[in-house]
Amino acid sequence: MERVSISLIDSGSGRSITSSRIDGCWEIIGVVKVLNDAEVRWL
Repeated sequence: MERVSISLIDSGSGRSITSSRIDGCWEIIGVVKVLNDAEVRWL
């Protein structure tokens, strides 16, 4: 099973968003703070 991990950093708050994709399913394993002007797309 291939595990792909990505890390996103919100430049506004400095929070780190860490997630991993397993078999096409995204699992959020970090703290996610979505701002009103922020948009996250999983392609």
